[in-house]
Amino acid sequence: MRALLALPCLVVVAALAGCPPLEAKIPSTNTFEVPGQGILGNNPLAPEMAFPADVVGEALAQAVQQSFDTSGYDKSTVKSLKLTGLSLTVTEPEEGGVQVRDLGFLRSLAVSLGGGGDEPIVVAESAAGAFDADPIEYDVPLTGAELAETFKASDSLDMTADVVPDAPPQFSTEVQVDSELTVQFGL
Repeated sequence: MRALLALPCLVVVAALAGCPPLEAKIPSTNTFEVPGQGILGNNPLAPEMAFPADVVGEALAQAVQQSFDTSGYDKSTVKSLKLTGLSLTVTEPEEGGVQVRDLGFLRSLAVSLGGGGDEPIVVAESAAGAFDADPIEYDVPLTGAELAETFKASDSLDMTADVVPDAPPQFSTEVQVDSELTVQFGL
């Protein structure tokens, strides 16, 4: 029992003695669906059925946003807040042993975080031509942007995904979004 009480005291003493900040990695996995145009393609008489780039951007933004549940954190103790991972993966790329789904419906992607009415900060952005070879997986390059001050100055972080589409996929495509947010705390 005495050892159990000594451990929390040791942690507090170590924190006050200038130990490095505590770090928490917050992983998240979500999916979104990209509608396919079908084998016959889009109907030119029904423009509302055109490829919904804004829907894809919104779905991606919501999928990543769900990983940023920062409620309950004491903002004054947050020393660093960064997006440390973002990847896209087509969940079922094959039909009958043939690849029919990929990320080729994207031309480019930029993910930004902001809050409190400030200008959003770009935290991840695809490389030029990244989707030209129709990949089924893609690790989005991160900018390493620091978000702690933005987080401290706002009630919440808002995520936006700017998507420039390419040709719509033939088949409905489910995309898994894996993200990781890293938070460092200190006294």
